Amino acid sequence: MLRFIYTTDSHGRGSNPVSRLDDFPTTILNKFKWINEKAEELGAAAILHGGDWLESPDVANSFVRELTYILSHSKVPWYGILGNHDIYGQNPETFKKTPLGIAEAAGAFTRLSDTPTIFKNGNTTVSITGKDSYFDLDKKITKEDYINSAITPGAVNIHIVHGFLDDCKWQDSIDCTTIDEVINCNADILLTGHVHQGFGIKRINNKIFCNPNALARTTASVGDVNNEVRIALITVDGMNFDVELISLPTTVAKPANEVLDRAKLVSEKEHKKQLEKFINSLNKGDIYTTESVFNIYNILNIVAKEDSLDDNIISITRQKLEQAEEELKKSE
Repeated sequence: MLRFIYTTDSHGRGSNPVSRLDDFPTTILNKFKWINEKAEELGAAAILHGGDWLESPDVANSFVRELTYILSHSKVPWYGILGNHDIYGQNPETFKKTPLGIAEAAGAFTRLSDTPTIFKNGNTTVSITGKDSYFDLDKKITKEDYINSAITPGAVNIHIVHGFLDDCKWQDSIDCTTIDEVINCNADILLTGHVHQGFGIKRINNKIFCNPNALARTTASVGDVNNEVRIALITVDGMNFDVELISLPTTVAKPANEVLDRAKLVSEKEHKKQLEKFINSLNKGDIYTTESVFNIYNILNIVAKEDSLDDNIISITRQKLEQAEEELKKSE
C-alpha cells in the first residue's frame, strides 16, 4: 500500500494580504509544518503540491528561506508543479530565475513533469506526472494537458495540473475546463488547483477528480470566507485507490471570522462593481468585453489572432514581455 498527501495553492508571501487579520506568513509556514507531521503520521510516501507555492515569483527571500528549511527537513519528501504565481509571464521556463527555483535546485522539493515519477511498495505501483501552469493551458479546445498524461502499465496513474478545472462552466470571459471535457483522461486520479474554493472529490467512470481547495485564504472573497482548508489523502493498494479529504485543525487554520476582515469583503465587492462598470464603459467591440483584455498577455493573444501573427513572432514578443516584467519587479 502507498499513501500520498496532496495540497495546493499555498500562496506564501512575506507580508500580510490586506484582508488578513493574523500574521499570514507565519500561518502559512505553520500549515506546511502541520502537513509534514500529518504525512509522517500517516506513513505517506510523498507530499504532492499542485502549484502556486508562492504569491509571486519574487516573494521575499526571507520567507523562501524559511519555507525551504521546512520542506527540506520534512521526513516525507515534497513533489510538485508550478502555478501561474510561481513564474514570470506564466512561462515555466522563467522558473530558474526565481527564489523558488533556487529552493527546488537546493532539494527542497522535486519538480514533477511529463516523465513519470514511480513509487513502489510490494504489489503497489504508483506513477505520478505533472503539468505546470502556462498561459494557454485552458484555451486549448483539445484539453490535451489534462487528458494526455503518460500511462505506466500495471500502475495507478496520478496526474497533477495547475489549470482552471471545475465541475461547471464559469462566465464566458474566463477560459476554463470542465470535468466533463476531460472525463476520458489517461490518469486514474486527476488532481488540480488554481480554483481556490475547489470542487472536492468527484468519482466518475472509475476515475477520481480532486481539488481539495486552497491551502491559503488570501482575500475576503466569498470563496475564501466559506473555504474550509483541507488536504487530500490518496491511498493506493494494488490497483485499488481512493481519495479522502482531511480538514486542517482550527489551531492551524483558524475560522474565517478570526483571520479575515469581513468589512474588507464589502469593500472588495464595491471595488469589483465599480471596476466592471468602468470596463463596460470602455468597451469598443466584441473582443473588448471583459476585464481579461487588460492582461498584457491577453492583449497579445487578441492581436495575434486578429492579425494572424506568425508563432515565432508571438514567442519572441512573449519573451520580451517576460523580461520586462522581471526587470520591473526587481526595481519595485
